[in-house]
Amino acid sequence: MNGSITRPGLFAEDGGAYLDEHGPKTAIVTWAGHAFDVCQPQTWCETFDLNDISMGLSNICRYQGQVEFYSVAEHALRVATLLQERGHDRMTQLLGLHHDDTEAYLGDIPSPQKGLLTIWGMPFRDFEGYLERQHLWPWLEIDYTDERWGFVKEADWDIYLEERAQRPKPRTPGSNRAMVPQVAQANWLGRHDRLK
Repeated sequence: MNGSITRPGLFAEDGGAYLDEHGPKTAIVTWAGHAFDVCQPQTWCETFDLNDISMGLSNICRYQGQVEFYSVAEHALRVATLLQERGHDRMTQLLGLHHDDTEAYLGDIPSPQKGLLTIWGMPFRDFEGYLERQHLWPWLEIDYTDERWGFVKEADWDIYLEERAQRPKPRTPGSNRAMVPQVAQANWLGRHDRLK
C-alpha cells in the first residue's frame, strides 16, 4: 500500500480510479480524483484542477496548525485584496491569489523546515519555484514577471505580519474569526473567476 487514497475523488474521471495499492508511491489522489505524481512533471498539467487547488488550500491550516484554524486560501485572499488596495493590476492580484498554489499538492511546510528539505536533489524552495513557474502558472495563464512577483512577496510579508500580530487567532478583516474552509474555498474560487 502506498499510503495514498485508493478510491476516486468526488469528480473522478481518470487518474484516481486507477491509483491503487500498486500505484506510484510518489503520487497523491486529489479531490477530483487525479493522481498527482511529484516525480512525473510531464503529467502535471493533465492533473491540475482548480477545484483541487481550492479544496486543498481551504483545508490546509497555516502555521503548521499552531493557531486557531486559518487556511492558506484565506491568506491568499488577503494577499490579493491588499494588492488590489495598493492599486496593482488584475494579473498581479491573480498572481497574489495563486502564490501558494503548490501547497495544494505539496503541503504547507513552515519556512524553518522548508530550508532543510530537498526534492530531486534541489532545495525544496527551488522545486516549488519550478512547479509553479514552469507548470502551474502557465497552466493558469498567469503572466509572471519578476516585478509582479516582487509586489506579491511584499504584500505576502505584510499580511504575514498582520497574521502574526493576531496569533493565535488570525481572523478575517472585519470579523473576530477566520473563514471556515467552505467559505474560504467559495471566496477563493469567486475571486479567481472575477480576476480572470
